[in-house]
Amino acid sequence: MRNIIELEQISEELKKHDLLQPPFIADGKLISDFAKRVECYLELIDFIRNKYPDNEIIKQVKIRTKSIIY
Repeated sequence: MRNIIELEQISEELKKHDLLQPPFIADGKLISDFAKRVECYLELIDFIRNKYPDNEIIKQVKIRTKSIIY
């Protein structure tokens, strides 16, 4: 049950950001559009991690994205 609650927390925060909602239209600037979406996603991960410090799923997401980026 805890995992469901944690996923709902993440989902609700993701839904608040239009940039992360489909359809993904690049408006002719594919690279800069992708960079904006990635930046938004990474900032949102930090935000969710701070808002829900006990959320183990977002904690793991943050660890994994950190290892990919660096």
